[in-house]
Amino acid sequence: IARAFHLPQPAGLLVQSVAEGSIGGRLGLRGGDLPIAVADQAILAGGDVLLEVLGLPVSSGPAFTSAFTAALDRLGPGDTVTVKVWRGGQALTLSAPLVP
Repeated sequence: IARAFHLPQPAGLLVQSVAEGSIGGRLGLRGGDLPIAVADQAILAGGDVLLEVLGLPVSSGPAFTSAFTAALDRLGPGDTVTVKVWRGGQALTLSAPLVP
């Protein structure tokens, strides 16, 4: 993904869709709208690519997964979720509060 989308870092998470009313929706994340095939798998491209979540740079492997899960576990109502996304060739920071 990093090479294909010209990311400024080695890894990212492609946003394919965003559920209405979700924290992703409140953050203003944009899902994809361009169907493509990558390694014989259909995906939607053209949306945001997550570069950083809760201060954690996205990377591949179990270390990121563990750190991400731990960061999510510490969140509570009223806490602010901040993400950095790659959109239109630029890095943007988006924030929104968690609502109970």
